[in-house]
Amino acid sequence: GSLRAANAGWVSALLKQRVVPVVSALVEDPDSGAVHEVPAAEAVQALGRALEASFDPVACVLTTGDRSGLPSEEGGIQNVVEPDAVTDEDVPEPSIVRRLAESDLPVLITSLQGLLGGAGPTGTRLQS
Repeated sequence: GSLRAANAGWVSALLKQRVVPVVSALVEDPDSGAVHEVPAAEAVQALGRALEASFDPVACVLTTGDRSGLPSEEGGIQNVVEPDAVTDEDVPEPSIVRRLAESDLPVLITSLQGLLGGAGPTGTRLQS
């Protein structure tokens, strides 16, 4: 079955306080009790599904630079891009961004300043 995040209330509480939690991609197999790593995109998707009851989650991916999104040809920030337009010059792991784009979870490419600097996150949204 698909990965399910149980008891994500603590994550929701931190996010509502504008605290960015660091979450491990380690999971415990309920049958064997063994702990193993899952792909980061899968963990983010599971958290997104678990948090949908509290708010509209958006997966935020931090840029490799200081820009809060992908640069446009005019020198600004692009509003929306196709997942294939994201490269390793933009984010550390473009393949994860593409995997996230395949889910129902909206994806925003931003910087730490773009994530926490204003009334809400700013950046470049991925076309789903």
